[in-house]
Amino acid sequence: MQWLLFPKPFKVRIVDSADRQSSKKMLIFAYYFPPLGVSGVQRVTKLVKFLPRSGWNCSVITPNPLHYYAFDATLLNNIPPESKVIRTSSLCPQRLARILLEFKARLSGRPYSPPEFITPAKRGFLSLLKNFIIPDEKLGWLPFAVRAGLEEISTGHYKAIMTTSPPESIHLIGLILSKVTGIPWLADFRDEWATRAIRKDQPRPTKWVNRRLEALVLSRADAVTTVSPKMTADFSARHPEKPRECFATITNGFDPEVLPWKPKENGNGKMVLTHVGNFVGLHSAKIFLQELSRMKEKDDKLGEKLTVRFLGMMRSEDVDLAESFGIGDVVEFCGYLPHRDALQALLESDALLLLISEEVERSRILLKTFEYLWARRPILAIGPMTEGMRLLQRLGIAHIVSSSGGSRVQSELRRLIEDFRSGNLQSQVPHLELKPYSWPELTKRMAKLLDAVIKS
Repeated sequence: MQWLLFPKPFKVRIVDSADRQSSKKMLIFAYYFPPLGVSGVQRVTKLVKFLPRSGWNCSVITPNPLHYYAFDATLLNNIPPESKVIRTSSLCPQRLARILLEFKARLSGRPYSPPEFITPAKRGFLSLLKNFIIPDEKLGWLPFAVRAGLEEISTGHYKAIMTTSPPESIHLIGLILSKVTGIPWLADFRDEWATRAIRKDQPRPTKWVNRRLEALVLSRADAVTTVSPKMTADFSARHPEKPRECFATITNGFDPEVLPWKPKENGNGKMVLTHVGNFVGLHSAKIFLQELSRMKEKDDKLGEKLTVRFLGMMRSEDVDLAESFGIGDVVEFCGYLPHRDALQALLESDALLLLISEEVERSRILLKTFEYLWARRPILAIGPMTEGMRLLQRLGIAHIVSSSGGSRVQSELRRLIEDFRSGNLQSQVPHLELKPYSWPELTKRMAKLLDAVIKS
């Protein structure tokens, strides 16, 4: 293994007190980074964009291009010119698949292209890997990331290291580098670790090892951030030996600089209800599509009153289900769009649809929740009472229905259509003070936390 980590000799630079007085730089490890376009990319991208305004310049270490379902090269425009992005090799399945598929594409004279749908076979294969590769199948990136981190630290004056998960294996990189270099380390969690819903059916030994790894990471990290108050409380409760002041909540948010907000212009007489997001992991549109088909059975002119747009990658079985239900005149599957185009689609909508799986952790606030808030459109939210649902409930902008609501889903949707046709829909949206959820404000809080960490 030594040849992977140290193929050539170099000196590891240990941070001393004199270094801490110079300009502030942070080295971020992110498995998901542009040109990937998933929601997990947004958090690290916005941190890199806005933290320099609060005195923290960032460099990023990330894998070489992966085989993935969503790409958005426009997100690279968020990266400041002074930010260094270092891409490394990896032995993770997504990287190996990309190498193989690019080779096959060259043989056939075609460019590489991502998959069109999320298939059951792919989900099953990745779930199998998660059961036997601990903590996750991205562990094959660790030696390359550690080596790149040591080389970069030896040439730069870094004040802090940040690892952001998922994947959870990324925190082992921070654990190693912080131990070797003495640089303060912030572990950022966008999801739970040992209690994630995707681990529910894992073998007991796998669950035990993940619990032990989580405890090890939290005991060694200088600071821990999560994306919701409940997630922070859950981590703190599971690890009471960690001082409470070492935990902080920095939610996700919206970027007010991507696109100027504007009110909805009059459409063609049909209400446009839009869902933005990818149906991966535990997320499915099945329950909503079933209720929509029941509405269509009662009202064969539903397609003249309503268009439901799904922007993002879909499960292949959900697309097939919509076809079998005969709701093709109501539903549009638009595929994955670049982030700016997706935000534009929110502004062109009359109302927004938020679907949350019953299996999802109750501590979650989906990133799109904040962009829905920014759009200031009425929201039909279907799912369990997660932290995100509670936020919408407090702000009074959403019609919230349980996944088991059945007929109530239909009645809330009919009410939205009636309000739209009578011209009363937008009057439901209250004036919201959203500045605390903007990335410029959130990164100011992150910068203050980093300042406190390096001082301590």
